[in-house]
Amino acid sequence: MKRPSRVIFLLTFNSIYNEKNIQKSLSFPIAITEVLD
Repeated sequence: MKRPSRVIFLLTFNSIYNEKNIQKSLSFPIAITEVLD
């Protein structure tokens, strides 16, 4: 089953982390989202 709240948390964390390191943080939430789906 999907967990939207967990995905939203990762995206929120990613957007904050993006300010320091964009390229590394972009691939992280995408991979996690695919696993959760």
